[in-house]
Amino acid sequence: MSIDYTRLNRIIGQLKRHRKVNQRIGLARPTVPIRVVGVSPHAAKRAAQRGIPANKIIVTAQGYVNSAIVMFVQNNGLQRLYLSADGNVVVQVDNGYVVTIYTRNEFDASIRRIIEEVKKCRKK
Repeated sequence: MSIDYTRLNRIIGQLKRHRKVNQRIGLARPTVPIRVVGVSPHAAKRAAQRGIPANKIIVTAQGYVNSAIVMFVQNNGLQRLYLSADGNVVVQVDNGYVVTIYTRNEFDASIRRIIEEVKKCRKK
């Protein structure tokens, strides 16, 4: 099923105005796969804090990219947030490096709300 991105972005905009989601979430777009090739020092630190072993960061991140239900373009198109049911990853577009990564155990109310809205915006 495809997603009505116009409707989703309108809803996300309303949620931003009411401070229900992160102001920097970005713009929802159809998922464009990217090859994850490296890990930033920040991402390595955050992954360790979140229980993702250093030797599994790239494969875990690629899994989140491949299974993403939606992608958000961030930082003027320089980064992409891939949101999947298992976790999320932000990837730098120009070099394929993980900026940050987290598992579904770290999903806050904002991310859970976005997932709900994505499901509601699926075209039938």
